[in-house]
Amino acid sequence: MAQQNFLFLLLTIIIVWLLGLSLYIYRIMDRYKKVTRGTNNVNLEQLIERVLTKQSAAEASVKDLADRQVVMQKKTIEYFQKSTLIRFNPFEDAGGDQSFVAALLDGRDSGFIISSLHSRSGTRVYAKAVTSGKSTYSLTREEKEALDRATRAK
Repeated sequence: MAQQNFLFLLLTIIIVWLLGLSLYIYRIMDRYKKVTRGTNNVNLEQLIERVLTKQSAAEASVKDLADRQVVMQKKTIEYFQKSTLIRFNPFEDAGGDQSFVAALLDGRDSGFIISSLHSRSGTRVYAKAVTSGKSTYSLTREEKEALDRATRAK
């Protein structure tokens, strides 16, 4: 009887062990099927090689995009980024605010100011260079205001 109990206990342990191993293998196979879904007759090693190849290509692409972004950032400072337009009436005999001052500046606060003075006898247009937020030419009150607004713009 003791021998039968021992065999029954041993058989029970083996069955429980086999059920545990079967469940473990089932879970592994389920995960393997999920990982290899959409691939035809590809083993796990080939699949990993494909993933690593794609990852390398993606890393190279990201590095290329980062390099391009740095170049673009350096270039954008040279483009006009700040602008101001002020309309005003410089002469009492001309009606309305038909004269204007426009300031166009890049990321380094360099660019130009265009002034248009409208009167009954005609319109005059002036352009003044701006470097680092300053002009070597004397500026009118309106031009100074336009330059100040443009340099403060973000």
